[in-house]
Amino acid sequence: MIKIFSTKQFFNITTTTKQFFKINTPLKTFKFTTTTTTTIIDKNKMKFNYPETRRDDSVFDIFKSTEKGNVKIYDPYRHLEDQQSPETKKWVDEQNKITRSFLDQDDTSEKISKEIMGMLNFERFDWFRRRGSKLFFSRNPNTLNQNIIYLIDIEQISMSVDGKTSAKGFEKAIEFLNPNSYSKDGTWSLKSFVISKSGDHVCFSYSKAGSDWEEIAVKKIITTNEIKTNKDDEEEREDQKKKNCLHYAVVDLPDSINWCKFTTIKWDENETGFIYNRYPKPSKVSDQDKGTETDSNLNNKVYYHKLGDTNESFDRLVFECPENPEWIFGSEFSHDHKALFITAHRDCNLEHNLYVIRNFQEAITNKSPFKVETLIDNFDACYYYIANTIQGEYYFLTNLSAPFNRLISIKLDDNQPIVSNSKSKLVYKEVIPEKDYLMESVCRSSQEKFYVSYQKHVQDIIQVYDFNGKYLNDIKLPGPGTCSLSANEIHDHIFINFSNLVSPSVTYYMNSKDDKLILFKEPHIEGFKSSDYECKQVFYESPKDKTKIPMFIAYKKTTDISSGNAPTYMTGYGGFNISYTQSFSIRNIYFLNKFNGIFVIANIRGGGEYGRAWHEAGSKKNKQNCFDDFIGAAEYLISENYTNSNKLAVRGGSNGGLLMGAVSNQRPDLFKCVVADVGVMDMLRFHLHTIGSNWVSDYGRSDNPDDFDVLIKYSPLNNVPLDSDQYPSIMLCTGDHDDRVIPAHSYKFISELQYQLAKKVNTPLLIRVDKDSGHGAGKGLSKQNNEIADIFNFFSKVLNVKLNF
Repeated sequence: MIKIFSTKQFFNITTTTKQFFKINTPLKTFKFTTTTTTTIIDKNKMKFNYPETRRDDSVFDIFKSTEKGNVKIYDPYRHLEDQQSPETKKWVDEQNKITRSFLDQDDTSEKISKEIMGMLNFERFDWFRRRGSKLFFSRNPNTLNQNIIYLIDIEQISMSVDGKTSAKGFEKAIEFLNPNSYSKDGTWSLKSFVISKSGDHVCFSYSKAGSDWEEIAVKKIITTNEIKTNKDDEEEREDQKKKNCLHYAVVDLPDSINWCKFTTIKWDENETGFIYNRYPKPSKVSDQDKGTETDSNLNNKVYYHKLGDTNESFDRLVFECPENPEWIFGSEFSHDHKALFITAHRDCNLEHNLYVIRNFQEAITNKSPFKVETLIDNFDACYYYIANTIQGEYYFLTNLSAPFNRLISIKLDDNQPIVSNSKSKLVYKEVIPEKDYLMESVCRSSQEKFYVSYQKHVQDIIQVYDFNGKYLNDIKLPGPGTCSLSANEIHDHIFINFSNLVSPSVTYYMNSKDDKLILFKEPHIEGFKSSDYECKQVFYESPKDKTKIPMFIAYKKTTDISSGNAPTYMTGYGGFNISYTQSFSIRNIYFLNKFNGIFVIANIRGGGEYGRAWHEAGSKKNKQNCFDDFIGAAEYLISENYTNSNKLAVRGGSNGGLLMGAVSNQRPDLFKCVVADVGVMDMLRFHLHTIGSNWVSDYGRSDNPDDFDVLIKYSPLNNVPLDSDQYPSIMLCTGDHDDRVIPAHSYKFISELQYQLAKKVNTPLLIRVDKDSGHGAGKGLSKQNNEIADIFNFFSKVLNVKLNF
């Protein structure tokens, strides 16, 4: 399935609300009956002896401003950008000690961690993917750091006759890939899992310590009907049949590829190799220090790896663009493998150039040159390949003259060369027209049907069309919420995951021949009932331009939501065309229960909730709209008597971390408690580090005079309110291996906050630096659990909420 926002992996933090947390001791139900309480902190008596951070006032840059000419901006904490220096490492340890001294005045973090882990002690499945009779799936049996990938023969799965109870037989599966066996602390994480068409090969990539760097490895599946035992014992043979799927044996191949980042892996037609993209090895970083470097990632290239070649040095270059070193590439074979499409992204916008190679197999076989033909070379729109017919019709999901997206087809004649002309319009045929709501993704099945996922007011809708664009039917979902589809052209079998804020993720099976949803797998969470909770959507006005903004509000039905005093946890993102959709999270449920509180998602501008225009309304010169929208959400909650400013905690990550820093500076009176995860805080230098140059699509860049005039007005590092005697209690969270938003963003911002405000305010200004952690993707459950326990501990102390244990 192709997601219209798939390129946003260059920036986006993995949505941690879809993940779980780990500790060892289970808690059987959601009841909290003991009487021990948290320590409530009298911050009038608190004193914070922050470490003295060296300031170097000789460091500055001169920026060109359209409004003011040349502008000198000092950067006294630039030395903190050197993560490997002894000074920076000592500073991190000292800051962590101050943070722990505040959090560890009692054992609240430990108790929260224990209770959340108890709630997580249930079996859960993430995804299912089928190839022939092979079924691969991701499962966590209880509280493992990382999900295990399993393999089973589909004949060993028994589905209920009425389709109303979960399928059975999964205990017979074999363990295909167990990330937990590579690291006990969960810092080895799976990044991608690409199954070949036959299902006989799997190519997967993984990362270590939270870094974005990926390594690629390959496994081969050998099918066998033999059941081998140590004894010639019929009873033992039957016992093994019950315990394991013995149809398959898994073999590790010697192939290993390094220095990949945001890579796209695609198998060739004969499964003799695969396409992928990678960067040159950095000159000043060892394998052990991956993720701690800050150099820009440049010169991405597409390669072909032949199975049996042990490492990347043997691989053949397929595509590069040395004149544009900041571009990042993606690749996709057509379903018949006659065409290899290559997308070139110059930034995080959806719009890209499109190239095609139609002699790929010939070039590989004969070792002849690849013939690259240009389809699009002016970045006028996005074009994501979906399917093709034997008649040469190629279907693409695009936003060409369609801000809500549509499906088009392009005719490519195998016998005719493509003549590129960026000044002329591409000749295409519209297949499924644009609607007045977002076409989010499209996938197909072997029945030549398109399954189109729409997003209407941040709620998912699935409609089915034939290859001529004729509407066939809707897929009736269980209710309002978010769904994802797993389908492809090689079979009729479709798996759909559905969830919302108060309903755990449930997997449904559907055969493309009749499009009938059947329950496949649902979790059983002891003590939890979705019916005990409420989730509603409201629309409020942004305070300045009165734009209507959607917002989700979730709470337990027994919570008093009209007292104006409910502890409230609000989040938002507002960037990079990414929609902040509903998903179920045990930690959110824990907050609703433990704090007797309210959880809120504000779907502010800058995201993808309403297509291209919504994104652009919160980007570059319009970025202030994001902050205004979020401030408006807080004001709405207060005016509608849900909560008050003394009970309002807000949290955001990555671009959402920037959001937290900006609104804290602009409205320090409005939020009692702020947590900013891995935030972009230095808007004048973000483009100089790792993958940051690609974010100019949303932010612009400070070496452009017009962009500088926008950035300097909201950059958190450069806008700490010097004349204010109040500031929210704030905790910045980052990881020492974050090579997407380097931790220096948080290091410098907290240093400036402490320097300017420590003697003016009595609120904590803290930073939590997690060792061997990155931007968030793939973080193990134990680290996630420790982090959320500290955050809820911080909430409780700052909001003055007594937690009973």
